Amino acid sequence: QTGVGFSSPKVHVHIRDGVEFVAQCKKKFDVIITDSSDPVGRAEALYDDPYYESLPLALKDDGVICSQADCIWIEDETPKDLAIMCRENFPVVGFAQCSVPSYA
Repeated sequence: QTGVGFSSPKVHVHIRDGVEFVAQCKKKFDVIITDSSDPVGRAEALYDDPYYESLPLALKDDGVICSQADCIWIEDETPKDLAIMCRENFPVVGFAQCSVPSYA
C-alpha cells in the first residue's frame, strides 16, 4: 500500500501556494518537504531567496527541511544555488542524491 501515512492524525497535507503558505507560518513545523517541479513558471518561486529565507521562520527550533534540487547530472546551477541559499539560512546543510528510474 502507498499513501497510508496520510491517514495518520499527525499528518496535515496542505495543497496551495507553498511560498505564501510558508511565509504565513511561524515556528509551526517539524519538517518541511518541498518536492517541486523544475524551477520554471510558478514553481520558480520555490527556488528563490525569499522562500528559503522564510523556511527557518516556519520551522520549530529543531526542525528540518528537505528540498528537491533538480538533477546534478545536467549542466544546471540549481543544486549549487540551492546549497548556497541553504547555507545562508541554516546552520547545518547536507546533500543527498537518489535516482528515480521512472524519469529516464
